[in-house]
Amino acid sequence: MFPMTGERVATLSEEEEEQIDAYLLRFNSLITIFQESLFKGILILESEDPSNKSAKDKSNLMEKLGVISSAAEFSSMAVLRNKLTHSYPDNPEKQAEVVSKAWEFGLEALKIFNSLIHHVRTKNLLSDLEDMSVEIRTGSSVISHP
Repeated sequence: MFPMTGERVATLSEEEEEQIDAYLLRFNSLITIFQESLFKGILILESEDPSNKSAKDKSNLMEKLGVISSAAEFSSMAVLRNKLTHSYPDNPEKQAEVVSKAWEFGLEALKIFNSLIHHVRTKNLLSDLEDMSVEIRTGSSVISHP
């Protein structure tokens, strides 16, 4: 199904549209959770005050701490998340572009989640994460993080 094209968007079944909508909602939620909760929590655990920091500042600090590899890439994910609020009903090419980019960023978002867990573990910020692991399935590939 991916990468999506405008032609493919125009021929999606109702079930496929529902699946894509569900994915986009989850992607949107994950990026929001990163920005509003997880980055803030790590900053607090790292003795930083997140209360006066913008989302961009938090992302830059996450990069500086080594939690994410690129604040600019995360910023691109957040911008895309904002674009998801627009449906572009008369522009299937734009719909295809946004959906395909969200799909592409999905795996990166899950890698960021694993990186957050790894950072907290290696810095021993929370001892409760010892038994936590995440497994990401992408088609025939499996990425796991013990």
